[in-house]
Amino acid sequence: MTRDGATAPGPMTRRLQLKAISGAVAGNLIDFLDFALFGLLAKIISTTFFPPGNPTVALLQTMMIYASSFLIRPLGGIVMGRVGDRLGRRTALFISVSGMCLVTAATAFLPSYAVAGSFATAGLVLCRLAQGFFAGGEYTAATAYIVEQGDSRHRALRASFSPVAAYAGTAIAVGIFTLVSAIIGAESMAAWGWRLMFGLGVPLGLLGLWIRTQIDESPEFLAIEEERRRLRTEAPPLSAVVRSQWRRMLFFISILMSHTLSNYLVLGFLATYLTNFVKIDETHASLAIFIAQMVLMATVSVTIVSPVPGLDLRGMLWIARSG
Repeated sequence: MTRDGATAPGPMTRRLQLKAISGAVAGNLIDFLDFALFGLLAKIISTTFFPPGNPTVALLQTMMIYASSFLIRPLGGIVMGRVGDRLGRRTALFISVSGMCLVTAATAFLPSYAVAGSFATAGLVLCRLAQGFFAGGEYTAATAYIVEQGDSRHRALRASFSPVAAYAGTAIAVGIFTLVSAIIGAESMAAWGWRLMFGLGVPLGLLGLWIRTQIDESPEFLAIEEERRRLRTEAPPLSAVVRSQWRRMLFFISILMSHTLSNYLVLGFLATYLTNFVKIDETHASLAIFIAQMVLMATVSVTIVSPVPGLDLRGMLWIARSG
């Protein structure tokens, strides 16, 4: 039994693996859905949380807030990674999705600049920083949990569900944004529709939270914890991990950068650029982003699921990064 009360799971059947994967990727989907919504709503957010007079400056400041959430992601990954190592992957997953759900709800209820002045802007900054913190921990915990399920032969396939769920969350966000915009119109979207968009993330977050209450602890973590109890040792300190694993850390960071850079370039820049500077209709801009997300998701899925004969995993990674 683990410290959070989870018991060791039985034999890892296909059904249990699917249950574990769905529980892990639920948070990734919600995480990227929230970040996608912020990018799609950047123009509206800039007019809602900043003083009127210079829309270009307000938009740039909004994008800086968007970027600030990424600066704190490594800290979230480190903190929640330690939580996962000490208290279990399941505990880390539960905390991360709970935090994201709370922050998404808080964003939906933030007062506008016209009501609260600079306090509204400060509230937005705090919400994005908190979201970035929990999102950094989410991806770390979810990926660790997925790869530790079952045997090592299909770890690459299982790990691919993390980025696929992320792109799926983005695609869902684009679809919801396009549908709601078409129904209520641009004026209503700017007035109250953006709150509805963030509010939709709350029931999805609660669903993800419920799913995660149904999953078991990682078998690999249970084995490690049992070994620690037998030897009366604790998880190694962060400094020791960095000294011994820094090469693998840099390699993993480079892998993440290869697909997240293009993804957030599409979300954070392309949507704003197309609608504000190229003057493309929001519906067509959303369709372009949706297609881009489908291409990114297909690149990851096809590369991992349908490997090229004669190439090892490292070779497949190079193909995926090039794509």
